[in-house]
Amino acid sequence: MDGSGYSVTPLAAGDTVWFSPGVVHRAVNHGGLRLRVVMSHAGLPEAGDAVMTFPDAVLADPALYASAAALPGPDASPHERLAAAHRRRDLAVEGYADLAPGGVLDPEALARLHRRAAALVRPRVDRWQSTWRSAHDAAEAATEAQARGARGRQAGLPRLRAHRPTVHRPRLRHVRAPHHPHPRRRVMTATLRAAIIGTGAIAHAHAEAIAALDGADLVAVTDRDPEAARRFADARGGAVYDDLVALLADARPDVVHICTPPGVHAEQAIAAMEAGAHVVCEKPAALSLAQLDAMMEASQRTGKRLSVVFQQRTGTAAAHVKGLLDSGALGRPLVAVCQTLWFRDQAYFDVPWRGSWATEGGGPTLGHAIHQIDLLAYLLGDWESVRADLWRVGRETGTEDSSTATVAFANGAIASVVTSAVSPREVSAIRLDTEKATVTLEHLYGHGHAHWRITPAPGVQESEAAQWALPAVEEPSGHVPLLRGVYAALAEGGEPAS
Repeated sequence: MDGSGYSVTPLAAGDTVWFSPGVVHRAVNHGGLRLRVVMSHAGLPEAGDAVMTFPDAVLADPALYASAAALPGPDASPHERLAAAHRRRDLAVEGYADLAPGGVLDPEALARLHRRAAALVRPRVDRWQSTWRSAHDAAEAATEAQARGARGRQAGLPRLRAHRPTVHRPRLRHVRAPHHPHPRRRVMTATLRAAIIGTGAIAHAHAEAIAALDGADLVAVTDRDPEAARRFADARGGAVYDDLVALLADARPDVVHICTPPGVHAEQAIAAMEAGAHVVCEKPAALSLAQLDAMMEASQRTGKRLSVVFQQRTGTAAAHVKGLLDSGALGRPLVAVCQTLWFRDQAYFDVPWRGSWATEGGGPTLGHAIHQIDLLAYLLGDWESVRADLWRVGRETGTEDSSTATVAFANGAIASVVTSAVSPREVSAIRLDTEKATVTLEHLYGHGHAHWRITPAPGVQESEAAQWALPAVEEPSGHVPLLRGVYAALAEGGEPAS
C-alpha cells in the first residue's frame, strides 16, 4: 500500500510487502495496532521529516524502537549517522523475521498484518481496489485507442507557463502540469535524462516519480556525503559523481532535480541551466527575491525551464474543486481557513542548516506551510494584501515556529492562515466557504478523494449538489502527477505562455 493510502496491490501467498510509514502511522495512532518494526521508507536517520514517532503503549518493544529510531545529533560524524541507519535497518530485519521465522515467510502472518492495517486505515481497501481498477481500465483503454491511431486527448497539450509579476510579488516561472481526467501515463516523444542533486529523504520521491514516467531516465546523482550518494544510487540507480560540476560536465543531463537545502538552490539551479539542463527545484525555491530573480533571469537567458515543486496542487480532487470554483458552480468564494499544524521537536530545529534565515530562508511558514498556502492560492487565485505575524512560542530557533496571517484575495475572499511546528495533533487543512457550499480538505502530507468534502448550503437542491461529485477515477496528489506534467511539457517543447 502506498503511504498516502490511495493505491493497493492485492496480496498472494508468498508475497513480500513493505508497509510505508503513512499506513503504519495511521494504523498505530488511530487503531492501536501493535508492531515490532517501524521505519522510514528512506531509511535515513538525518531525514527528520520521515521519522515517525509512536506512543509506547502500542509498540511491541518501546525501548528497542526508541534506540533504533533515535536521530544522531547535529555534530554526528558520517560513521555515527551510518550506524543510526543500520540500527533502523536491523530493527526492520527483526520485524520481518517475526513474519518469516526460520527464514520462511509465513503468508498467514503477513495476511493478518495486511488485513489488520487495512482495516484501521480509511478509505477502506475496497475503495482503493475500485479506484485502482478504474484507473487501470482507463489507462488500458487509452493505450488501445492510441494503438488504433486515435488522435487528440481529453486534456489539451501541456504548455510551459511563465507567471508574470502581479500585485506585490513576483511569481515563479514554472512548467504547468496538465490536469488529465484520468491518471494515466502520458506518452512522450523522447526520453529525458535526469540527475538528482542531494540524496536526502525528498530525493526518493523524485526518484520514484522519475521511475514511474515513460519518458524519463535517472542517469546521475551526487551528494556532499559520498556514502549517502552511493547508497541512494544502489537503491534508485544512476552513476555517482563527486560534485555538481563533474556531474554536469560528464553526464550532461537534460533535467536536473535539486533536492538540497534551500541555501544552495539558487547557485545550483543557475549552474545547471547554464550547463544546458532544465531544472526541477524543491521548495522553497530560494532564500530571497533577489536570488529568485537571478534564477528566473538565468532561465530566460539560457532558454531552459525552471520548475518549482508544489505537488499539493496536483491530483484529481484538487483539479475538480478548482474547476468548480473557476466555473462559478459553487458561487462566489467568501471565507477561507488554511492550516498547517505540524509537530517538530527541538532536535529537528537543531540540524545545522535549519532555523536560520541565512541557510533555510525562513521557518515552518516557508518550509512546511508553503504547500497548503500554494494550494489555497491555486484554488482562489491572485491575492491583494497580507497582514501577518511570526511567533516563537515553543522552540529555540532563529526563525519562527508559528505564524498567523490574514489574506485578502482579488476575488473578494478573505482567508485566515495559521502555521505551527508545535502542534501534537498534526493536520494540513483548507476550508473554503462559498455562496453555495463549504469545501473542506483535511490530510497531512498528501491528499486524495477521501480527504475532500463538499457540503451544500441550506436551500441548494440535491440535483445541483450531485453535479459537484468528485470524478470516478482518482489520482492522489504527489510528485508523480506533478513531474508527469513537467516532463510531458518539456518533451513536447512547449513555449512559455502568460
